[in-house]
Amino acid sequence: MKPSRRRIVIGAAAAGALLAMAPAGAQQPAPRVKGPRIWLDLDQAELDDAYDQSVYAPNQKQVTGRYVTNSEAVRARLGAPRRFAYGPTPA
Repeated sequence: MKPSRRRIVIGAAAAGALLAMAPAGAQQPAPRVKGPRIWLDLDQAELDDAYDQSVYAPNQKQVTGRYVTNSEAVRARLGAPRRFAYGPTPA
């Protein structure tokens, strides 16, 4: 299927925007040499990256740190969690 003119124009605009965002004289990283295939078309590095959340969420420490801050704020507002037994024993 031949791409539509609209897709060609939008793709060219997106590529131009990416180039405009790069600092002048910035070097592009060297392309990574792909190792032997481990599974499907993935080499070991790509397979490891697929299971490493930090590849997709580089701000993971900031996000999980926010859990602690938010939990403390909620406990300060609502108090400590209350525990109820659903039978004759506490457990």
